[in-house]
Amino acid sequence: VGTGEDLEVGYALDRHWTMGLGMSFLNFSGSYFGIPLSNKATQVNLLARYFWGNGGIQPYLAAQAGGAWQVSTAIGTSVENFNPSGGFGGGVELGLDEATAFYGESLFNFIFLPKGAAWEVPISTGLRFKL
Repeated sequence: VGTGEDLEVGYALDRHWTMGLGMSFLNFSGSYFGIPLSNKATQVNLLARYFWGNGGIQPYLAAQAGGAWQVSTAIGTSVENFNPSGGFGGGVELGLDEATAFYGESLFNFIFLPKGAAWEVPISTGLRFKL
């Protein structure tokens, strides 16, 4: 469970496809075999979205690939690492006017570790400003 912020810059290739670069800052906590764990992560990803539908409500599919820099702390000891990451999911965008939209999105993210993979399911909402 945690909080975070997203910042992205994208380009609409046409009315269906958007490509871009995104950065996420995540803070979350949990447990590792019963030991309390906190994690701070910065992810940088190339992203793609495919929109369909007409009108003010547009559902979409999303995919991303990049890297995750993490600092994990348990029992007073911190470990830093950088690993490749990727994810897929979807969302919906609600046009408020021609230049602004409200969105809700959820991705199933993988972080590829040397001996396996970790996963997370961030859910984000926010505003998109279209220039």
